[in-house]
Amino acid sequence: MAQIHINTDRTKAFLNWDGCMTLEEISTTLEELGVVYGIDHASIEAALAGKQSDTEVCIANGLECVPKEAARVELLEEAQQTSGTIDVETQCMDYRERGGVHSVKIGDPVGTWFPRTKGTPGKGVDGQAIEPKEPAEKDQWRGDFVRAVAGPDGTLDLFSEIKGVIRMGPSGDVYVTDVFEVKGDVDLSCGNLQVAGSIHVVDTIRNGFRVHAGQDIHVDIAIENADVNAGKSLVVGAGIYGGDIGKVRAGELIKAKFSQNANMRSGGDIVLSFDTNSTIEATRRIIATEGEGRLRGGVYFAGECIIAKELGSPNGTTTRVQVGMGPKEHRELARIKNDLRRAQAKSKKVQKILEEHAANRAGRALTKEQADKVRTAMKDQRELIASVANLELNQSDLEAVMKNVNPLAIRIEKTVHAGVQIQIGNAFLKIENTLQGCTFRRDAETEEITCI
Repeated sequence: MAQIHINTDRTKAFLNWDGCMTLEEISTTLEELGVVYGIDHASIEAALAGKQSDTEVCIANGLECVPKEAARVELLEEAQQTSGTIDVETQCMDYRERGGVHSVKIGDPVGTWFPRTKGTPGKGVDGQAIEPKEPAEKDQWRGDFVRAVAGPDGTLDLFSEIKGVIRMGPSGDVYVTDVFEVKGDVDLSCGNLQVAGSIHVVDTIRNGFRVHAGQDIHVDIAIENADVNAGKSLVVGAGIYGGDIGKVRAGELIKAKFSQNANMRSGGDIVLSFDTNSTIEATRRIIATEGEGRLRGGVYFAGECIIAKELGSPNGTTTRVQVGMGPKEHRELARIKNDLRRAQAKSKKVQKILEEHAANRAGRALTKEQADKVRTAMKDQRELIASVANLELNQSDLEAVMKNVNPLAIRIEKTVHAGVQIQIGNAFLKIENTLQGCTFRRDAETEEITCI
């Protein structure tokens, strides 16, 4: 038996065709069902004539409504998160570079706000109006630190009022914040991060990822072999683990409970409970006085002082500590010494060339080629003499800084184990026997390190 039914939103009527129903029966059934709008007589005639191969035939079409749309913010294309980027050199997908964070400056565009739409009513096959439903999505609107400028057709062009990153709040507000929060780990779910403001990571920065912030970085748990750089301070709730690519940098402060095999550098202080086998550089101080307060098996540079409870290990593991010159100056002095050695060696070669030409002349006039070679060698010699003089002056200035380190010290509150190597300025001391709490300073007269 053929049947006619109407879909749930009342916009279509269908005939389940078995080839037995007459036109009169179809018309009667449509009338009984209340179908009075959008009847498709051509489809009905085609079915009756056997021209319809489908068993279900649409015989009435209503007018679908245009749904209401929630107010929305269309962010800049570059602010949208992507699944990864193609590495230019390898042409492989790097899923760590997700592009999900968009930093903005004051006045930068954020996106465009589009108002809620009212929709348009439709009409059912029963002739009744179909009202558009409320949108399932929440309205979005401009939030904190976003300025709006009227655009066409009721839209608003949005601009940042601060330096930060664009974020979407749970209630639909689009705002700019100077603290970008990662709810869990920094991993493939968010990718590498680089923001002008600050970053708060609720969990851990995982192995192989990069997190750079112009201001502060706060990590609640740990950093695992990652590239982390904070313009100001970096605070880690637990530990910092190093590795083949791991490096941690901060402009003013690095603070963590512990570090292991890490590569850390701070423009100010580094504060730890203990460290093992790391390379640590602080322009001002390295402080390890909370908890175990131990520095063991690593290389530790500080511009002003190092304070710890314990230095080295009972088994004599080599531990190097140095104060009296900031890490930058120390590296610069090493560079100057290398440049000076190369310049002096090159100067000797040039001098040898000039001497050989002088010996071979034997009163004969030089050819043009020989004259050009001599002139080039003499020019190189003058430049090398000036370069050597300048390098020697810079070396003297830096070495003078090394000597002027009387206020600087290395203070150990409990134990200094044998095997520790200490440098203060240009003075060196290797600890042969374990010592109990003492302070190391450099004697200005003897230029030796004394233990107080």
